Amino acid sequence: MKKLGILTVLLIIAFTGGAQTQKNETEGFSFGAKLGFSSTLPIINSLTIEGVEAQNVNLQYKVGYLAALFCRINIDRFFIMPGVEWNHADGSINYSLPDGIDQTYLKSTSAVSSEGFNVETNTIEVPVLLGFNMVKSYPYCLSFQAGPKLRYRVTEDFSPVGNPETFKLSGESKPYGVNAVTGVSVSIWRMFFDFYYEFGINQSKTDFSYQTTLLPYESNFSLKNRTNKMSFSLGILF
Repeated sequence: MKKLGILTVLLIIAFTGGAQTQKNETEGFSFGAKLGFSSTLPIINSLTIEGVEAQNVNLQYKVGYLAALFCRINIDRFFIMPGVEWNHADGSINYSLPDGIDQTYLKSTSAVSSEGFNVETNTIEVPVLLGFNMVKSYPYCLSFQAGPKLRYRVTEDFSPVGNPETFKLSGESKPYGVNAVTGVSVSIWRMFFDFYYEFGINQSKTDFSYQTTLLPYESNFSLKNRTNKMSFSLGILF
């Protein structure tokens, strides 16, 4: 009889805690955190060397990673989700010098000794997403999310492929940008899995020079690209 009483008390506590958890997750205000991976394949609008357009531009990007904190303001089936996110991405861009120009002269009078370079970037991003719970049956939930994301490029490092020389950034660079984000989220109790797709609303532009360490040669590069990224993340609501 004593054991039955203890079991009854435990069941009441579990039921009350589950009901409170359901209420916290579907109403009011909550926080969350997530970690994930990203697949970045920027759209290269142009790559010019000494004012001449490069040809056969090819991108090879590695899997990046991200970490984010956010809050959710729940209003029935809708919610607003602002947050802050850190992203790391790296890869390489290969190209060939344009036809119809004296490549020997260009290589001898500038720092173009490599036809490719590695790129490594770190960005801070601030998404503000509007979500709708298409399926909302505790503890399961399926939601659709969309909205803008502000982006600030903290660092952008360049290095030639197969060459110890380094790129030196110069001139104007546009570190700010805005992406359009859309995605889905599947949650079970406090755990959730996100899938997002992002596309750059504005074009990013970077002007930099490539200066050799042995000879006083310098090449001027200009890179224009647009964000094109998919990301996957696993997180928890507090």
